[in-house]
Parts: sequence; structure tokens; C-alpha cells
Amino acid sequence: MVERWHRVLKSALISVDPIHWSEALPMVLLSLRTAIREDLQASPSHLVYGSSLRLPCELFQGRKLSGVPQADFVHLLRTHMATLRPTPATDHGKHSPFVQKDLENCTHVFLRTDRVKKPLESPYQGPFLVTRRTNKVFTILLDSNKETTVSIDRVKPAYILPERSADSGDAPTLNSSSPLVQTKSGRISKPPVRFQI
Repeated sequence: MVERWHRVLKSALISVDPIHWSEALPMVLLSLRTAIREDLQASPSHLVYGSSLRLPCELFQGRKLSGVPQADFVHLLRTHMATLRPTPATDHGKHSPFVQKDLENCTHVFLRTDRVKKPLESPYQGPFLVTRRTNKVFTILLDSNKETTVSIDRVKPAYILPERSADSGDAPTLNSSSPLVQTKSGRISKPPVRFQI
């Protein structure tokens, strides 16, 4: 049964245009689905959908076109088409690289390691001191006190806290008035601040 269907489909496609058969395929399939089979006294579409399919010729029969005369219709069509403007295409080939704003004034940077890394190895080394900078190039001082020039693409800013001096007096001290309690395991326990008076 399938071979018979394929034979009919193939002969219908070849009879229309053997070279450009793909353009005729939708119309050939529609005509085969709406053709009435003599043995069933119905079309395949009528058996599937319960009603026949509407053919393209039926769309225009008995239907009046709009009441606009042809000359006016052409004029309206031309004025409408003249108002249409093409949407400008976006250029996806231009990429502006991301540069962090803090690179302009940072004192230290991390340097990206551009090699195959071992498992759990950090992707960046550093922080390193920045000695000079331009728009595209940073000169940094490596750990071995050797200056090297690297591209801005390989660095990211390092945020370093200022060092606190030992004699600043800001170091927390133990309150001598609170008693220190030692547990059986040897851990020193002190009450929370909220319970101290």
C-alpha cells in the first residue's frame, strides 16, 4: 500500500517538473489528499478530518475583492510601501572587550596564567605591584623583582586591605574583669558580650 502511494506521488511530481520537484511538492500533496478515491467514495482528508479540505481555487470563488478601484489600490500600495524603512542590521562582528574600571587606578593586579593548569591550581597569580600602565599594557613587578610587560587582557585588579601597624592600639584586648572558665577538655570559655555587665 505504501509503495503504491509512493508510486503515485513520484509520478505526480515528475509530471509537473522533474528538476524543481520540491517546489511542486505542497500542491501535489494537497491534490492527492483531496482526490476522491473510487473504492472508498471519499477523499483521504475527508476520512481523517470528517470534512474536505478547502482548495486554493475555492478561496477566491464567490468572494468579492475590496471596493477600492484598482488604480487607487495601486496608489495606496505604493504610498504604504514608500513609508516602510528597513530595520538596520546589527554588526555582531564588533566586540568591545570588557575592561574593569578599577584597572585605571589600582596599585596591584592579579596575572592570569595562560597555560594548562594542574587540577585545583588557581587561574591567577599574584598580586603584583603595578609600576607603569598604558591603555593596553601594564608593567608589573614580579616576585623575583623582575619587571615584565603584560597585556591588559591578562590582568584583573587586586583589592588589598591597608596594613595595620602593630602599635596602633586597635588590637582587641581581653577584658580582665571577665573571668575565664576552663572546660574539662581544656578549652577556655568566656561568656558572650551580651551577658557581660
